Amino acid sequence: MSGLAALLLVLSVLAPASEAFAKERREVLGIFENGKELGAIEVIIDNGVHHVPLEEFAGLVGARVEPGKDGKTIFLATKIGRAKVDDKYLSEKDNLVFISQKFFEERLSASVKFNEEEYALELDLPWKAKGAAQIAPSKDVEPLKADVGPSSFGLSTIHGNSYFVLDDDLASWFNTVKFTGHAMGGVWQLRYEDDLAENRRLRDFVWLKELDEGSWVQIGHQNISLHPLLQSVQMTGVQYAWTNVPQDFPQQRFRPGEILNRHSRQQRSFRGRGPIGGIAEIWINDRKKGTTTIDLNGEYEFVNVQLGSRQSEIEIRTFDRRNPTTPVEVRRSTIALSDLMLAPGTVTAMGGTGVGGNLIGNQLGDFSFGGYEDLVAFGLVRYGLSEDVTLEAAIETSNQRATTLMGVIGRVSENIVGAASVGVPFFRAKSSTVTAASNGLSAAG
Repeated sequence: MSGLAALLLVLSVLAPASEAFAKERREVLGIFENGKELGAIEVIIDNGVHHVPLEEFAGLVGARVEPGKDGKTIFLATKIGRAKVDDKYLSEKDNLVFISQKFFEERLSASVKFNEEEYALELDLPWKAKGAAQIAPSKDVEPLKADVGPSSFGLSTIHGNSYFVLDDDLASWFNTVKFTGHAMGGVWQLRYEDDLAENRRLRDFVWLKELDEGSWVQIGHQNISLHPLLQSVQMTGVQYAWTNVPQDFPQQRFRPGEILNRHSRQQRSFRGRGPIGGIAEIWINDRKKGTTTIDLNGEYEFVNVQLGSRQSEIEIRTFDRRNPTTPVEVRRSTIALSDLMLAPGTVTAMGGTGVGGNLIGNQLGDFSFGGYEDLVAFGLVRYGLSEDVTLEAAIETSNQRATTLMGVIGRVSENIVGAASVGVPFFRAKSSTVTAASNGLSAAG
């Protein structure tokens, strides 16, 4: 009986170890995504749960492993954000770190299924894996260089208008011709007027160049109108403008005035939450303006979305990635807009100086340099304090008069935008009268 008892004791000790060994095994499996093979790796299967080597698997699915700042935490960085990998999902075998399929299912809202026919793991990921077969472009390829560049000076367009007026048997002709072209990296414009009698003049002569992204310089005859409370002035001189958000001020057309006027594109950013890996769509006035993927934290963001000119109906739809036809949530709002408001953090500044009037003169036939008055100088700074408040300040000197101005444009409510400005002449040649004015309140919707 003692021998039989000893044998039973040995078998009882070995049975758990044998059972554990039977539960865990290694297999070489293919990795598929949407029917496309990404590669093959060795997988540990433990109680029906697949554990894949972290580094190798991340490379196959277009992700990368990043350490945390403490040197202990591990993150999986993907195209739609970073996800922290908790220790419960990790294991170490033969000096390799393995990650459980439960991490992808529980943390990334992904699915990992075993396909017996392909003998592979089928992945359904919130992002599109790039695959191991893709080859990065060679860094040794030199960029192409043009053999012939543009000329330093050129004429682009000639546009003419002719007007005939008959008034009480008195006939008159009036003609204008506008020339545009490029020179020294910028663009130029000339406008000539002639009534076929005694009046001939070169009305516009100006050259504009973009120095770098967000800064411009303009030289020549210019018509400056900074603000409704400030006088419009003509000058022959130089103007400089700068902004930290040049995309909000496209140079749609070249005109001999202020480089950056007070009107800008209306843009806003929108943020929200939705299902991980899902899709968020933004619609403006019943038109789809953008689509983005919801990141691993369940957040989405639309940055600097172009809005309408006065009032916009905003609708944001979020979809689960497994059901892209029916939205899980729809957010709607109505926003009153003003193109006088700047996006938060946007700064614009411009200033210039020159001689008042047309320096070349109105009578080209006399070859005279007349028509000028006195020195002119101006400056305007505008700042987007928030999505609802824009501040501005200006100064202008002309006709022996200097005027300062301060103003604010603010959103009173979702449907009302108001603007108020105060202008003070602080120097005048013949009197010292001080006046102030403010512009009105505008409402939309």
